[in-house]
Amino acid sequence: MLLKLGKSKELYLPVADRLSLNKSLELRVLSRYLELRPGERILDVACGSGYWTRKLAAAYGCTAVGIDLSEREIATAQRHHSGTNCTYLLSPAESLPVPTASFDKVISVCALEHFSSDTTALKEMARVLRPNGILGLSVDSMSGPFVTEGYREWHAQEHFVRNYYDLDSIRTKLEHAGFQLLEHRYLLTSRFTCWAFRLNRRYRFPVVFFIPLLHPLSRLCDALNGSHDGGLILALKAKKCERHTVGAVA
Repeated sequence: MLLKLGKSKELYLPVADRLSLNKSLELRVLSRYLELRPGERILDVACGSGYWTRKLAAAYGCTAVGIDLSEREIATAQRHHSGTNCTYLLSPAESLPVPTASFDKVISVCALEHFSSDTTALKEMARVLRPNGILGLSVDSMSGPFVTEGYREWHAQEHFVRNYYDLDSIRTKLEHAGFQLLEHRYLLTSRFTCWAFRLNRRYRFPVVFFIPLLHPLSRLCDALNGSHDGGLILALKAKKCERHTVGAVA
């Protein structure tokens, strides 16, 4: 969030990044999937403000490149989260402006469902990965017994979601792009967490003050009463196949 201080100054507060029921959980799961090592190159597709891109680079000693379609987000990232190990580029995910086989790992956090062509974006992620490189991906699923069709429709309209994914549909798209699915996990899976997530999305400003309480309660409810066959978000780990013919299922 940017606060204007006069005509030429601004104050950046990463409120939306920190006060979220899902972002920190997604990053924790995907970081484990990626098994990042010092010196590796990681690409963050749809990096937003760059807040998490820089945190990953700093935590694991990686060199990170973030790309995003939004000029405003890239400008924020360049001003507030750039450094010797982080750079940011303005680009759509369907045409990544980086060389083939130039990254060890790729991460994309709940962005694929917004792209104009998810299949093209996945093929681009495979292209820029080195052979056997790892993709850490999370996507909107909005599946499970506690998610109503009415909320799915509202969420899609409010957040410009083009697609929802279950395990079978995303596995097919990954294989078509040249990936082998290795692991997956549904996130935000209990009735309480679904209620808290909907509340946070519909009434973001007042609810953010209760996130420090809602966060641990949702994790506890997911652990005790969560579903294993559905959830609001689906996290995945996939490996780029060494040999793949574009357009064929690996």
